[in-house]
Amino acid sequence: MKKIFCIGAFVLFLFTLINSCKKDVPADSTKTVTSNDFPNDGAIVLSDDITHDTILINHKQGVDYRIAICMKVTNGARLIIQPGVTIEMTPGSGIEISDAASIDWQGNANEKINILGLEKTRGSWRGIYLYSKGVTQIMKHCIIQHAGSDIYKIEKRSCINVLGASVSMENCTIKDNFANGLYLDSAAVNIGIHNNTFTGNYAEPVMIDHVNCDILTSDNLYTGNTFDRIYIRTIRNLQTYRTLNIPKLDVPYTVDSTFNIGTSVIIQPGTKFIMQKLSLFYANDSLQNGASFTAIGTTNNRIEFVGQLGKKGYWQGIGLDIGATCHFENCDIKYCGFANNYSSSNPEAMIIIGGNTNTNCEIRNCIFSYSAANGIAIDSPSVNFNADIYTVNSFDSIDFANVLIY
Repeated sequence: MKKIFCIGAFVLFLFTLINSCKKDVPADSTKTVTSNDFPNDGAIVLSDDITHDTILINHKQGVDYRIAICMKVTNGARLIIQPGVTIEMTPGSGIEISDAASIDWQGNANEKINILGLEKTRGSWRGIYLYSKGVTQIMKHCIIQHAGSDIYKIEKRSCINVLGASVSMENCTIKDNFANGLYLDSAAVNIGIHNNTFTGNYAEPVMIDHVNCDILTSDNLYTGNTFDRIYIRTIRNLQTYRTLNIPKLDVPYTVDSTFNIGTSVIIQPGTKFIMQKLSLFYANDSLQNGASFTAIGTTNNRIEFVGQLGKKGYWQGIGLDIGATCHFENCDIKYCGFANNYSSSNPEAMIIIGGNTNTNCEIRNCIFSYSAANGIAIDSPSVNFNADIYTVNSFDSIDFANVLIY
């Protein structure tokens, strides 16, 4: 390599010029992208889509790469990021994985992978969108922040958006994003989300479609966000299609509208649901998939269903119909009983059970409080229920009957 020796001002000028340059490197190269591709104190700018396997190497100092577009990883390519790599996302940029492509981002406890905004503010870049099916997307020991720009609908404004993909995500920190930290849609499968921290996000730590709302685990940290709760996004006309066993977390769940149930749904002791305005749980077994709603708490770990606002009739309630069965024990149900009619022929109640002959219902040791209508309403003789339902439960501030048999 030819050497150029200069003195005085020209040396200073050349030094400044070289160190201010940023080289655009094609991101679809099959070679490893290394520090040899740019000046030692500069960052490689990735400004093309990735269509071949690509490895991003840790340069051991400062920002290693900048992504200047909404970069698509496609054509079955694998994007590998090695431990210690730092990537800055320019305003409006993002990463989209589709067409059988995959990511393998594995940092470690001492060398995290950092993905952050060039502008260190919430929502300065779009986020990460995982569409690829049939291959697991891997993220371990990553810190991802400053995403969530408002170019997409609310369900795609999270920092990480899992849209029909499979994901293994461990020991990551998702923080300081404009909307939610993570979104899991109804088509997401084979999800493993463990030992992660979701904090400093402007909305909830996680948004999840209702048919997948049992995926999360208690080994994640969900605190320090604007709303420390799990946002359950309900989908109109979509019933649960597999058994859900909804775990207790350190934060409550919030339900935004009609949670349609077509299979068995089991709520674990100690779980809390904050119900948004006019929301409800509605189960029916019209497809004969064994629709049922089971919420069995304990004396020390009661299950709670409460309105977001402490107002009678704020949310609709829990409705069971067309053969759906239920079992409630040690539950607290508050601030509902308004417009709970999934059919105009049914009365309003906090829990209403209709259905076919031999539908079974058991409600014990529950507390019903602040209903704008009835406490419990049961279609008889279609529904079999426990004879002590009148006395074994508690009722407070119920506008109509505690138990109505219709």
